[in-house]
Amino acid sequence: MSGGRGWFLDLKTKCKHKMNKKTKRAIENLIKQAERLERHNFQQHILRVGFGFRGNQKENGEWNIEFDIPGEGELDKTIPAFRLFNQHNEDYPFHQLDKLVANNLGLSDNFKKSVIEIRKKYFDYLNGYPESIEESFFENGTKPSRGDILKVVMNGSGLAHDNDPMRSETYIYWSRDEIRKNVLLQEFTKIVLAILSLIQDLSKISKQELSSP
Repeated sequence: MSGGRGWFLDLKTKCKHKMNKKTKRAIENLIKQAERLERHNFQQHILRVGFGFRGNQKENGEWNIEFDIPGEGELDKTIPAFRLFNQHNEDYPFHQLDKLVANNLGLSDNFKKSVIEIRKKYFDYLNGYPESIEESFFENGTKPSRGDILKVVMNGSGLAHDNDPMRSETYIYWSRDEIRKNVLLQEFTKIVLAILSLIQDLSKISKQELSSP
């Protein structure tokens, strides 16, 4: 009887470490897109560009303010892979990570725990508010969360190439002058950098999970 019990536990252990093909493919795609983002080196570009601004007063007394924002070409390279982690129709975006690890016996407990923690950081961060933007700065009576800013710029500015009409209208209004537009893009860039860091964390633990025996 004890021998039979031991055989059952051994079989259970082996099954536990056998990852199904769909899950393995999703994790491999996650790593592939994360590595694609790393090759674009958006973080290094921002380190060179910075987040400052400079003001020069013209002869007529008006001020000309220049903001440090990422180049359009750098955003165009980064956003296609970046947006895959922020939508619903893939197996590995932050919105789907809970489903990816739920009741999956082929994944280690440590991996599941780490994935859920990173996912929580993502939503906690986006549900928060930028400290540098006061209420009504973009729109009277409105204080957008980081998630609001991410969606409006991603889906309303033309970056994602499939604009949402409502968010396009919001983006146009929020960026109705150069100061508001540049503040909006600077804040969007900070959000992108924070999420890129979380994506790198996901990629790291995913590589460890796939390489574990």
